[in-house]
Amino acid sequence: MLNAHGGRDRWGGKKAFSAHVSISGALLPPPDGHPLPVAPRNRPTARELVVEGETRLPRLKIFGCTDVTRYGVYTPRRVEVRSLSDQLLEALDDPMEALASRPPDRPLSQIERLFIFGAILWSAITGPFLLDTPGVSVKEKPGRLLKVAFPAAIEPLAPKRVLHVAKDGLIERHDYELKYLYPSPLTDTASAHIVFNGIVVPTLRRVFPLKAGTDRSPALLDIEIFDIRFS
Repeated sequence: MLNAHGGRDRWGGKKAFSAHVSISGALLPPPDGHPLPVAPRNRPTARELVVEGETRLPRLKIFGCTDVTRYGVYTPRRVEVRSLSDQLLEALDDPMEALASRPPDRPLSQIERLFIFGAILWSAITGPFLLDTPGVSVKEKPGRLLKVAFPAAIEPLAPKRVLHVAKDGLIERHDYELKYLYPSPLTDTASAHIVFNGIVVPTLRRVFPLKAGTDRSPALLDIEIFDIRFS
């Protein structure tokens, strides 16, 4: 599986990445007072972001394509909003605790959404190589399945996953729960794999309720990766 995605040795030579991505869907509606632009047929347009991250540690800088005054910093234990001159504007410690204590009827705040964006995107880009991280438990199951448990310090939103591996070794689907965000299990399809600097990354991710399968639209979450540069 690691060979299919570029190989352990090649990944070991990568220290950082930058990417142009979009993320949208009903699972992450905009907070009150901050509506997204509306496209034809009354569907929200994708939120486009530029991200810069490290390959070894779950740390990500997030720049909004329409916000030129500030950026976000994601880590599993703290998320920040900073000005472009690096002044701290807002911070949230222990964001998972904040999600756990959030009343179900309260919309996500901007900084909570920033945390969720960061967790989802860092995991989507670093992908299968997270399985090589110390402390990760991996068990093979019949049917080309991998049952994986990540430490919360690596994967705070969905630490327990079942990965479906295709015959060519590429991961084609993740099943997991997003605790505090959705009440039932989800299935996350990975497709349109493209090679970036020798690393194979799925550029389309679509998340559906697991019980509904993957033939219904729209998805709860759509992620598209337009470009990545590993260095």
